[in-house]
Amino acid sequence: MIGLAAVAGGFAVLALIASMVVPRFKPDFPGKGGLKLFVLAAMACTAATLLAVEFLAIEQEEPGGHGENVPAASAEK
Repeated sequence: MIGLAAVAGGFAVLALIASMVVPRFKPDFPGKGGLKLFVLAAMACTAATLLAVEFLAIEQEEPGGHGENVPAASAEK
């Protein structure tokens, strides 16, 4: 959970900095030179978020295993 929160927080920080902080100092942001870098950073954050969800969001097994809620008629087949 901490890893997922860290990755999501990093993505949020990038979005906030790109939308509020950088345009204050560079009004033509991202401009010609910075557009490729900005798109690359956004794609990297998106990929990191997807990978974090894939590898860090592990469901916990329920105690008792599978098949407890299976009706008796279908369990016999």
